[in-house]
Amino acid sequence: MREALVAGNRLERVADGDVVVLRLHVAPGDVGKVIGRQGRVVRALRTIVRAAGARSDERAMLEVVG
Repeated sequence: MREALVAGNRLERVADGDVVVLRLHVAPGDVGKVIGRQGRVVRALRTIVRAAGARSDERAMLEVVG
């Protein structure tokens, strides 16, 4: 497990079998900002994470934890 601090929030990388899970820990008040309107922001972030994982031959997922 690896962690990185991103602007006061925490990004945690967890290998779970053949899947790499990136957990973005944000303040409870910021969860709505990360999700965005109709979930557009989080959907875009998940698309980028999946594309980066595919590029390195890994299956990657993003979880937002509030």
